[in-house]
Order: sequence, then C-alpha cells, then structure tokens
Amino acid sequence: MTSPKTGLQGIAKQLDDAYPPRNNIERARNATVFIKTAWGFGSGFFIDDDCHIITNRHVVEFDEKKMIELRKKLSLLKRNIEKGEKTIADAENKINRISDNNYRQQYREKIEEQKEKISKAKKEYEDAGEELDEIQFGFTGREFKVILIDDTEFSGMDAVIRVREKITLQSLVLNSQQLID
Repeated sequence: MTSPKTGLQGIAKQLDDAYPPRNNIERARNATVFIKTAWGFGSGFFIDDDCHIITNRHVVEFDEKKMIELRKKLSLLKRNIEKGEKTIADAENKINRISDNNYRQQYREKIEEQKEKISKAKKEYEDAGEELDEIQFGFTGREFKVILIDDTEFSGMDAVIRVREKITLQSLVLNSQQLID
C-alpha cells in the first residue's frame, strides 16, 4: 500500500510509519541498514527505491588474509592443545610418585589449572573452526542478510557489485513479497 500522506510504499513506508523522521538526519537513519555476512557485520544505506545499497567493499568481499590468519590460529591452537594434554598426562603419571602431601596437592592444583586452560583453548579452537567452515563451506559469498532499523531481516542473494574506488554499490535481491505491501 502507498501512504497518501507521504507517497511512500514498501520498506520506506514501513520504516516511516515506525520511525517518523522529523529531519534529514532521521530520514538518513531510516535508510541505514546492517549487512550480515559469514565473516561479520557491516553497514550500508538505501540510495534509491530499487533497494540499492551503498556499502564498503570489505562488507561484501571477504579478506583472504583473515582466512589465512584463521588457519594459522587453528594450527597454533591445535599444537598448544596437544602439547598441553601431553604435559597433563605426564604430570598425572608423576603425581603418584610424590610423597610430600602438600607438594602433591599443589601439583594437583597446577594440573587442574592446566586442564582449565586446555578446555578454554579447545573452545576457542572449536569456535575458530566453525567460523572457518562457515566461510569456506556454509556461505557462497553471495548470501547475506540485511537488517533494517526496526530489526526486520531480509535474506539477499546474487548481489550485483560495481566497484568504484573503495565504495561498493550493491544491488540487493530481496524477497519481493516482503518489500512491497
């Protein structure tokens, strides 16, 4: 439906009704979107009635350096976990040969501290692995979510990207039934 008062329809009408702009700054606020990709969030702005969004390049293009850093992080975490588990196993074998009860108790506490560190490292390894998997396998690089100021979410695919210096003009293909009332 078109608003007789403003002539707006679709998303523009939805946002104008929910957040009536009192000035140009608030009008710009309504045009602001958040874009979620597998590698994070970015922002952009609607620039026309066809739902074109302007955003920074890093929002829609994944930085290969980050993937390399993730792989290095996973490799380092794996080595540290393996080394830590071996240290714990060696310490647990040694603890039974300690005759001094106080020293044995201190040794047990150190083992428990090391187990906690290893547990945290395993969680970090799992999280980094999931992030890398999502980037490599769960995300085509053409899928994204656009989140409006009122938390309405649209899934988008097949972004048309035209690069002009460091700014990207991205045409979003959103679910048309949700765009037009």
